[in-house]
Amino acid sequence: MKVLLVTQRFPPALGGVETWAAELAGALTELGHHVLVLSRDSGSPARDTDRDAYSTWTETTNGFTVLWTHQSHENERGFRDSWHNPMMAAPMLRALSDFNPDIVHVAHNDGWGVTPLRFAEAAGIPTVVTLHDYKWICARGQMMRPGGDRCTEVSEDRCVRCIDRQLRAVPARRLLRRVLAGPPRQKIESRDELRIVENRPDPGPRARQAWRRRQLGLLAALHSADRVTSPSQFVADRMCANGLDREVLVVPNGAGADPRSSGEEPRRLPRPVRVGVFGRPKANKGFDFLVTAFQSLPPGAAELHIHGADAAEFTGALPPGATAHGPYPSGTSADLMRAIDVVAIPSLWDENHPMIAVEALRARRPLIVSNLGGLPELVRHDIDGWVLGAGDAEAWGQQLALLAADPGRITAAQKQLPPPRGGRAMASDFVDLYESVLSPATGTRP
Repeated sequence: MKVLLVTQRFPPALGGVETWAAELAGALTELGHHVLVLSRDSGSPARDTDRDAYSTWTETTNGFTVLWTHQSHENERGFRDSWHNPMMAAPMLRALSDFNPDIVHVAHNDGWGVTPLRFAEAAGIPTVVTLHDYKWICARGQMMRPGGDRCTEVSEDRCVRCIDRQLRAVPARRLLRRVLAGPPRQKIESRDELRIVENRPDPGPRARQAWRRRQLGLLAALHSADRVTSPSQFVADRMCANGLDREVLVVPNGAGADPRSSGEEPRRLPRPVRVGVFGRPKANKGFDFLVTAFQSLPPGAAELHIHGADAAEFTGALPPGATAHGPYPSGTSADLMRAIDVVAIPSLWDENHPMIAVEALRARRPLIVSNLGGLPELVRHDIDGWVLGAGDAEAWGQQLALLAADPGRITAAQKQLPPPRGGRAMASDFVDLYESVLSPATGTRP
């Protein structure tokens, strides 16, 4: 089977969707299928800075090919291009023409918008979409407002105010931020980051119309897909509650080799307990309140190891016992987890089914997670991990103190962890899904 996997970014860029796409592409290849990954290079480590916008090139890695498109949001001419960019047609058509896939699987629509589904449909190629966040219904992607407040539903009155800067022409505003200094720039930035978006003025009928076109266009494209999946039930339900009137199948994420046993045996933990957290200290990740919770512990009771960020990225100095190890190469998180005892995911937004959680379970490390989104689906509280109130530094501090005082709790949780789900198991589920929309007799397009 020939699978075209479309994603917004791909390793060496770091991120959950990037890791997921690499896992799926690699596992499909191991299962004997042919894979072409179509990805933007936005956010990747520096490549060839002389490349022209929307130019394409290929690289071969791990038995499959990546067709890169040199594109970032700064290349977009306005809000419409963020979801329906005609310049993205050429790389999509090149992938369809050169590869002639049996299935087009859209991992993420950021930058691509409706293009993959529209062109695949025109070519008569079945499509599968996986929902990793809320980008199909929320222009910000995570249903969070600029000040960090969560949203639970789509509302035109609130949404148009939340993204009014994007609706008013993206490139011009970014250019102003670069060339202006002092009070004019500060005014723009304070306006853009106004926490209570309801207090912003109505951006007007043209902006509202632009927002409606996006919502209708993306949902229509999503409805046209042959199958829609989500790694978590939470995101499936959230999308259906906000306009997606169709079935969403839950296909949990997997990572690494499929295990032959339950993995590493529980061991007696040395003190102090080592807590690990992975990613960048963005506001929605909750790292700041985790650091606050860690500060409440007695000196020397535990260590906090932050992978993916430098100390300079935090608003204040890290407390004793907390170490920021800086960025790490893609695919190395499981190795880093061998040096820690428990993995924390203190998210402040409605996460889906983060790959770092899958990798932690593969490494046989219990999880401490926030009670938001799909995270509680991954943990049985006080059995194989802990689910705590998002942003509740006191509750997190108390739980960390309990683990520091009695590391046996971590060992007991480790014994209760379910078998980890490997990348091949995830890929096999998707192969079954692909075959369900292909000709049953041949496994190819009817």
